[in-house]
Amino acid sequence: RKIMDVHRIERLPVVDRGRLVGIVTKGLLQRTGPSEATSLSVWEINYLIARMTVKEIMRKDVVTVPPDITVECAVATAQEHHVGALPVLEGERLVGILTNNDFFYQILNPLLGINEGASASSSMGLTLRIR
Repeated sequence: RKIMDVHRIERLPVVDRGRLVGIVTKGLLQRTGPSEATSLSVWEINYLIARMTVKEIMRKDVVTVPPDITVECAVATAQEHHVGALPVLEGERLVGILTNNDFFYQILNPLLGINEGASASSSMGLTLRIR
C-alpha cells in the first residue's frame, strides 16, 4: 500500500516468475483491511496488516489484452468486464498496463489538441512497463 500511495498508483499487476498471476488495487486493499469502525487497537491493526500477503488479497481472474489491440476494443473490453485496468500481455509476458486514465487522455487529448500524435502512455507517463 505504501508503494501505491507514494507513487500515486491505483493498480499493480502481480508477477511470479515472469507470469502475470493477479492484480492488486487500492480498492482491494481497502476492502481487505479492517473496518474504520473496528474496536481493534492501532497495534492490532498493524499486526494484521503486516501478516497479510499479496497472494491473499490479489484478484486472480485478470482480464488482459494484447499490445496490438485498438483503443476502441480496449475500452470496450474494460467496460464489458467492469475493470479500470487492463494488463497488456505479449504472449505470457507483461509488457504494460492500460488504465482508465490512459483511455481518457487518448480520447480527450486529440479533441482538445493536446499532445497530438502522442499516445496516452507516452504523453502522460501512465503505462507501467516491465522488462
